[in-house]
Amino acid sequence: MLGILGCLVCLDLNLEISYERVSRRNKWLIHHPISIYLAWISIATIVNVGIVIYNLGWNTTKQYGIVWTVIMLIVGAVIAAIINIKKQDTAYILVFILA
Repeated sequence: MLGILGCLVCLDLNLEISYERVSRRNKWLIHHPISIYLAWISIATIVNVGIVIYNLGWNTTKQYGIVWTVIMLIVGAVIAAIINIKKQDTAYILVFILA
């Protein structure tokens, strides 16, 4: 999962998605699909970290489970806020809202 995430981040940075004006065709056929896939992999990575925390036994009671859930939601919100502020990538943000 981290390998896919790393590749997508590199692809996003190399294509300068949301930093450079491109044609409508390139935006819909290249930029939006990459942004959507990057957002889903970002969310899946956050979920996988939560699963690892659960399997390590760090949430022995329900209260710890709630705390870790809130932490993961905050991490997701911070990532989405950073992307929104820096890139204003609508496709990425909409996937985070959906998830």
